[in-house]
Amino acid sequence: MTDVDNFHVANYQDIVRDVIAEYDLIDATHSANKNPRGDFAGCIVRMAGHDFMDFRVDDEKHQGGADGCVSFEDGDNAGLQTCLAKANMPKVFEKHCDRVSLADFFVIIAEAVMARTASDFKDNATLFDADKLATNFRDNFRVGRKTAETCSWDVGRMPNPEHGCSDLRDVFVDSIFFGRRNGWALTMALSGVHSLGKASPENSGYDGFWSDAKSQGKFNNDYYRSLLYKGWGPELAVGNNKNKNQWKRIDKGFNNEHKEMMLNSDLCLIYDNNRNYAFCS
Repeated sequence: MTDVDNFHVANYQDIVRDVIAEYDLIDATHSANKNPRGDFAGCIVRMAGHDFMDFRVDDEKHQGGADGCVSFEDGDNAGLQTCLAKANMPKVFEKHCDRVSLADFFVIIAEAVMARTASDFKDNATLFDADKLATNFRDNFRVGRKTAETCSWDVGRMPNPEHGCSDLRDVFVDSIFFGRRNGWALTMALSGVHSLGKASPENSGYDGFWSDAKSQGKFNNDYYRSLLYKGWGPELAVGNNKNKNQWKRIDKGFNNEHKEMMLNSDLCLIYDNNRNYAFCS
């Protein structure tokens, strides 16, 4: 078990820099429906997200949360093992495993790719300047998460996008955010991670990007702009699977070469007229 007292700011920064070094090795060029750096970032934040999204406030055994463990038997985690290995994250963790738990490591590497892809990123030399996202992440990081060695119970706990906001309420508002008054605003903020990565038929069964080709793979506000300003129409039975339905872009900005999409769990955040959002007031 990692000694919390032996974890220093330098350890955090070293991990972040090592993750960014792997990111920078990837070809920066991208085109419609192809963004290797975005795939790298999306894989890492997906892992961190799926790690903590299995928490339930009413679980008497207090299982789940950011414990460094997900069940790869769960279809919702399809592709994670492969993409993490491809991203060299096992190698990076091995370098730092004597100073950080796996549970903490997953949080740090997600913060690393968000900082690297953020709009305020200029270069690696200024990564931890006073006004940077990486610095904010570092200064607010709390070490000490304990790694669970097994989590066979962790199956079927991810929110089903088909269920829209009902599953978001159960997983985020009522559990992760403990029913806080601003739980929906926090859920909306957390959903912004969809600005990284994509939905792959071979993993989730859904297909497409949440942003346009220029913005996808950047940790910016294009996800929210897409929700508000783009037109969406139903796309039923994605890949001939009647259980996978999404929304495709249908306005004049539609680009047949770069598929933009949203899920029920995205659009319900905007178009549920029965909910009052703190961030809209």
